[in-house]
Amino acid sequence: MVEPMKQARLLAYTLPMDSGVILRHTRLAQREGFIVELKDGERIGRGEIAPLPEFSVETSQEAGEQAKAVMTSWLEGEVIGWDTLYPSVAFGLSMAIAELEGELPLTGNFLAAPLCCGDPDELVERLAELRGRKSPKSRWACTSQS
Repeated sequence: MVEPMKQARLLAYTLPMDSGVILRHTRLAQREGFIVELKDGERIGRGEIAPLPEFSVETSQEAGEQAKAVMTSWLEGEVIGWDTLYPSVAFGLSMAIAELEGELPLTGNFLAAPLCCGDPDELVERLAELRGRKSPKSRWACTSQS
């Protein structure tokens, strides 16, 4: 039996959020999304579809349904109507296709921006240990004394 040249999978995930992230009106208890995997012969491309509640226009369920339909169209060789897709679906599928077609660089050039808090002297020591250009971010909290 010969395997088809093109294959597509949509893998759902749910990750617990222990950090207590607050989004506008709600605490984000878990992160939901999908991993898109496209194969064409020996080539593989992956992308992530993860709408953010209260920010994205689409829900995770809507994104998953649309992704399945578009992936079926891709398997059949149809042109993808990018302007009609939810933003998270367009992002995830475009990343998978870009990787599949070899359009992404093999290595990245990332700049870490550590969130700094605590003793400034310890911060200077921590920054000195980091390689590359330093771009620290600091967060200030004001407290009132009664």
